[in-house]
Amino acid sequence: MQMFEGLPAEPFAERSRYVGSTDAGHKLIGICVGRQCDELVGSLSTVSGNKLAATYQNVVTERLKIPESLRKIYANGSSIAQPSEWEAGSEYSQYSFFVREISVLQADLIRKLCRTAKVPVDDVLAVGLLGPGLWSGSGIGTRSYLELCDPSQIAENCGCNVVGNFAERDLAAGGLGGPINAVPQWLLLGKPEKTRVLLDVGRSVRLTLLPGGRTEEHLNSLLAFDVGPGTALLDRLSLRLSEGRIPSDPGGTLAVQGTKIQELLDRWLAEPYFHEAPPRWQPCGVCADEALESTVRMAIDAGWSIRDLLCTATHFIARCIALAVHNYIPGGVNRIDELLVSGVGQSNGMLLAEIRFQLEQRPLTRLIDLGWSQGQLEAASTAVLAGMHLDRISASRPAISGAHAPRVVGQLTPGSPARWGRLIQYMHRMAPTHLSLRNAI
Repeated sequence: MQMFEGLPAEPFAERSRYVGSTDAGHKLIGICVGRQCDELVGSLSTVSGNKLAATYQNVVTERLKIPESLRKIYANGSSIAQPSEWEAGSEYSQYSFFVREISVLQADLIRKLCRTAKVPVDDVLAVGLLGPGLWSGSGIGTRSYLELCDPSQIAENCGCNVVGNFAERDLAAGGLGGPINAVPQWLLLGKPEKTRVLLDVGRSVRLTLLPGGRTEEHLNSLLAFDVGPGTALLDRLSLRLSEGRIPSDPGGTLAVQGTKIQELLDRWLAEPYFHEAPPRWQPCGVCADEALESTVRMAIDAGWSIRDLLCTATHFIARCIALAVHNYIPGGVNRIDELLVSGVGQSNGMLLAEIRFQLEQRPLTRLIDLGWSQGQLEAASTAVLAGMHLDRISASRPAISGAHAPRVVGQLTPGSPARWGRLIQYMHRMAPTHLSLRNAI
């Protein structure tokens, strides 16, 4: 099978790059944590316009490594099944220590961003913080979240106005707590003249429909949901079937040498999960443990090779994406003008080629070819979340998370008196002159 080698990138106007300090509009910072809590990623953006007409320009992105000692504390918390298990005093003090230290790192990253961009910290209107945090529960009405960072520490340390705790409002409104970045990604990557689909091909696959246009109607038609397993399935198959000798299949070089096993593909696709309508979202991605264990047993009994299994798993991931588009995107593949791909799956040539084949050879562009490095979109989206909070745009949407009504998410912590006064003036200018009866309640 031919490997996907990438398409020509769009003009440099779409490329996220350093543009230096600018006086246009206002400035926002977004800070998020890597999915393995290995690093903090920060983005400083300038904003011109407001509300749905706002244009966000990423100015600079910076990273800070999270020390191994803090990563171990987080990993221990992530593996705890019941909240009651971490009531002991020693573990409570560990989490208090984690929150304090991660807040110091976040403040350091804010200063680093401002130094690189040659922007005074005083010029930043607000900082958005997303994670790290601990999740429990599996579905609507049973899920809870504890964010392990302290906006008050950031506000006191840097003097910045801070917007954080985004997931909590969505959970309180009856939602799943995410995907909370769907609307920000539409504001960053949407194009007025075309409908795009963003495929985040990471350890699991998430699909976000980015309608063309910037009206309330387009906002209401936005969709985002988990599709199914992603590169984690490929990596774990490689690791298990090679007895630890091959931890992954970079670029799909082993998979492209194999043959699809139709029996196994049909078995995977018959799983009930793939027939559940959205909203569906898992904070840590879609787990493929059961499929993995049964597949290993079948492989041993049938004598399937690692190449054939990886080839089948690659076809499976692409087929899941095609089924999600056909079943849950109004208009199906005919509505899509362009595919965007983010995540580690951008480097898997066979997977990208198969996705294009399953979606009738729609144009496909990798975010890395548009200048977005790993984690940069998430950080920029967090800055947009802060901006949406200030502009009173709801990031919690019923069609995306299952919330019972659209809600503005986030909690605002005031910074220094001068910066808080400036923010109050901005929000006063953005306040509507009248409210509909529904919004006034």
